Amino acid sequence: MNNTPFVKAGILAIILVAISIGSWELHLRNSGLKPTYDDGECLWSDKRAQVYKPIDQATVFIGSSRNKYDLDIATWESLTGDKVIQLAKEGTCPLPILDDLADDVNFKGKLVIDVTEGLFFSTSPNNTGEPKSMIA
Repeated sequence: MNNTPFVKAGILAIILVAISIGSWELHLRNSGLKPTYDDGECLWSDKRAQVYKPIDQATVFIGSSRNKYDLDIATWESLTGDKVIQLAKEGTCPLPILDDLADDVNFKGKLVIDVTEGLFFSTSPNNTGEPKSMIA
């Protein structure tokens, strides 16, 4: 049994699909679009509004990427029974968010802070600008 026509057709199909996807990717990138995920101010503000849950029902996490990505939310919630409110923002200093929560007289919850020394003790506006813009 000779499968040569099917092999050639399969290779041609793979090449055409690769060229199509590559061309579409180049078109989108040249249009100014970049791969991203939804982690904008609207989503953060929605989570920020949830911090007023009773102290025995939620835990708020702030900090940088270690707190955001190294936390297994499902495991935390199953072990503690608390809902996780994720306010961590990668690559930023948590101090503006900490100040905001400390100044909020209605917040009486539990707070877990990730201290990445290089970000936490930095005075660079690059590390605090994004959290400040989300709070404002």
